[in-house]
Amino acid sequence: MKTAIIVDDSKLAREKLKAILERCDISIVAEGSSGKEAIELHQIHKPDLIFLDIEMPQINGIVAAENILRHQSDAKIIIVSSNVNKKAAIVALNHGVRFIVAKPIDETTLTEKLATLFQSAYM
Repeated sequence: MKTAIIVDDSKLAREKLKAILERCDISIVAEGSSGKEAIELHQIHKPDLIFLDIEMPQINGIVAAENILRHQSDAKIIIVSSNVNKKAAIVALNHGVRFIVAKPIDETTLTEKLATLFQSAYM
């Protein structure tokens, strides 16, 4: 079973994403609400997947992703955000974020992207 952390300052957003991921047999090992927590949770849990919002307190999701990727270049980071502008998307993808999912999350799209990422079906 794959493991994941979800970091988003919206508890509702974390709960919705968690429900989708659990239907995909992905175990949520930790949740956080800031970029600082994302970095700490990654260091503790070393999950297979890291889901980050962009706009969060203390450290935003893009800066957190950059930090995580400096320590683990093959980390699988997915940005999940309702506020993704083209410039932020380019920066995130150029720094190693695997893909970006817009909120509200379309479960089918996310499932397909995860299947491609892991080259297996999550149905």
